[in-house]
Amino acid sequence: MSKLFRCAVASHDPEQAYITTMYFHEPSDDGHPLDLVNHFVGDITTKLKATLVTTGTLDSVTAEEVPAAYGTGGDEATAAIGVAGTYNPGSGPNLPRELCGLIRLKTNFSARGAHGWRFGFPIWQPGSLDAHGVNIVAGSNYQLGLATMKDAFTDHVISGGLDYAPACYSRTYHREGRPNYWFAVTAAVPQVKAHTLRKRNLFS
Repeated sequence: MSKLFRCAVASHDPEQAYITTMYFHEPSDDGHPLDLVNHFVGDITTKLKATLVTTGTLDSVTAEEVPAAYGTGGDEATAAIGVAGTYNPGSGPNLPRELCGLIRLKTNFSARGAHGWRFGFPIWQPGSLDAHGVNIVAGSNYQLGLATMKDAFTDHVISGGLDYAPACYSRTYHREGRPNYWFAVTAAVPQVKAHTLRKRNLFS
């Protein structure tokens, strides 16, 4: 029996706190949240921090099993991360903190619920945007950070013989009782256009 897990990565910068949500599928019956968080810190966190400002920190990761029965609780575990961000936004007038990069998650299915997206951290300063303030400039600090961050959403977490593989989760499909409510991630693609994010939550 396979298992699905939700990971909530908590982080902060000097102005606000964030939650970045990730999903992992483990095909055996042996996966457990404690095992997942104990092996989470490493390549994934190195990539996640790439658009977080250097004064920010990835604080912790909480993994929770997503049971097959929608609305029921599962086992969970938390582990500290304590890794500083590596993004240098440069100088200039402050941008709205809602302005972020976007990474689209692809799967091998075309259904509406079979794809997803994840936001980067705030861009902060205009040096990484074009003259119109619309697109992220190729080769800029933020674009390079987003190109690194995207790989966090295709990385596997390996623990001995267990392989926690990245997944897209459809809460709608799960609530409706569909047998397929998660889909294996095949690619993560940074978008050129900057996007506005109003809030981050556990279901984003």
